[in-house]
Amino acid sequence: MCTENAARDHIAHIEEEKGKIQIHVISNSLSIPPNRQCLIWLVELQNLFSRQLPEMPKAYITRFVFDPKHRIWHCLNQIM
Repeated sequence: MCTENAARDHIAHIEEEKGKIQIHVISNSLSIPPNRQCLIWLVELQNLFSRQLPEMPKAYITRFVFDPKHRIWHCLNQIM
């Protein structure tokens, strides 16, 4: 691990243990129907990427977000 990232990664690990953040690996699946929460997160991520990348066509973003071979790390920050 790079020393520049070690402190940041350690802080994120502590926040995850305290329940301040949650990290999920989500994806679309062809064999198992995804649950409702997973679909909500995928749509939210699609909208987030569309806002952050306004020049990129939404259909292109959708193809990657909902691609069954693609995995997305989803980090939720619990606002307290």
